[in-house]
Amino acid sequence: MGDARLVALVRQALIYRKVDGAVVEFSNGRLAIQLGEPIHAAVNGTAYSSSEAIDERRLADLERSGVDFARILGVAAALAS
Repeated sequence: MGDARLVALVRQALIYRKVDGAVVEFSNGRLAIQLGEPIHAAVNGTAYSSSEAIDERRLADLERSGVDFARILGVAAALAS
């Protein structure tokens, strides 16, 4: 979740599968993305949500800017543990 390449992978998967949402599981949690809704994550048993909804344009902007999901969710400290 702290890797900006995951943003690109999720965006490309949504396009390829022609879906509006995805759940990504990783070793210490999970990330749920539904276009038009805030991003939600659970990391080490703690829940996080983005302050704004994500859409296709915003996801592409994050990818272009090299911003990872952890940054927009404020999860960086949880990932370090």
